[in-house]
Amino acid sequence: MRADAEPLAIWVADAALAASLNLPVPMPLLAGELFQRRAPSDGRRPRPGEAGWGKLAALSYARAALAALDLAQDLTRRAGRLTDAAPKLRAKGKGRAVQALLDDDAVSAAAPIRSLSDRSRRRMFDRLVTLGAARELTGRAALRLYGL
Repeated sequence: MRADAEPLAIWVADAALAASLNLPVPMPLLAGELFQRRAPSDGRRPRPGEAGWGKLAALSYARAALAALDLAQDLTRRAGRLTDAAPKLRAKGKGRAVQALLDDDAVSAAAPIRSLSDRSRRRMFDRLVTLGAARELTGRAALRLYGL
């Protein structure tokens, strides 16, 4: 195995795990953990095939699984807050807008939503932010993206 092929090997390990669990899309669990964490005090972590690699891979998968569970719990809580806030909206197309926020990672206030004008979309998303049901993700006035 070549030293510069390590990222590909780690990605293949994530893809093999996803295939064995019948997941539709591989998630970068091992890759995300290994490349996110800093190296040990000696500056070097075990590489695939070296002593200690199996233990490091198992620990990295465990950490990544815990992080994924925490994220899923947070998103479930935020989605619940959004659905609870939906009756407080007065726009005609509020159901479509709420569904768009639940379906996508980020929704633009300029994205066309049937029965909502540009101004009403912006006002509705601003109201959702005020209610704490959505977040403005960009921090820019010109192009605003909203999400959970």
